[in-house]
Amino acid sequence: MTLRALFQGSTYKLKTIVSVYDDYMNVSIIQKNELKFSNAFEYHNAEDIVYHLMFVIEQKGFKEEKGEIQFYFQNKESQEFANKAIELLKETQMIKSHTIIESENSAKLQLLCV
Repeated sequence: MTLRALFQGSTYKLKTIVSVYDDYMNVSIIQKNELKFSNAFEYHNAEDIVYHLMFVIEQKGFKEEKGEIQFYFQNKESQEFANKAIELLKETQMIKSHTIIESENSAKLQLLCV
């Protein structure tokens, strides 16, 4: 996902973008119109996605701040992993201060960046 796509819409409030691909995921955190963090992680299951996401949010000190988490997927398989990770986050209520937005296809953002 391009940086330009990440900055579409409002980026002043805390926003975490999780892009799920076939065998890796990217976590990007934007706040006050600045990219605060971006890195890629390998994953094997939805639990890995939740682990990496929670680790980053805790290490960066954003666990208690209000914000939103947006998931994007590349294809049907990565959509299943993203949706399972969302389900796990909601079930465990690990991040009560963040609003979790349902997953969307990352191609939607790619088209808007033309």
